[in-house]
Amino acid sequence: MTPSDTSPPASAHASRATRRKGARVGLALAGGGPLGAIWEIGALCALEETLVGIAFTRMDGYVGISAGGFIAAGLARCARPSSRTSAATTT
Repeated sequence: MTPSDTSPPASAHASRATRRKGARVGLALAGGGPLGAIWEIGALCALEETLVGIAFTRMDGYVGISAGGFIAAGLARCARPSSRTSAATTT
């Protein structure tokens, strides 16, 4: 089997290419339970303020394990990291 046999159909490439030009960007988040989730939310807030032109709610793909999966799901649904700070710190 050659690499060309395993590539996705051309229609999958075309739909992504028309959505955004340039490289595709994804986000991978780790687990860590409640403390890991709080840390990841804080790190994403800091990165959101620092990195110009990167919107964590507009990535091409999301993957997460455990708590990172919940955060990735929220980002995929356009919930900004800063909107999660009160939910993570409220007991």
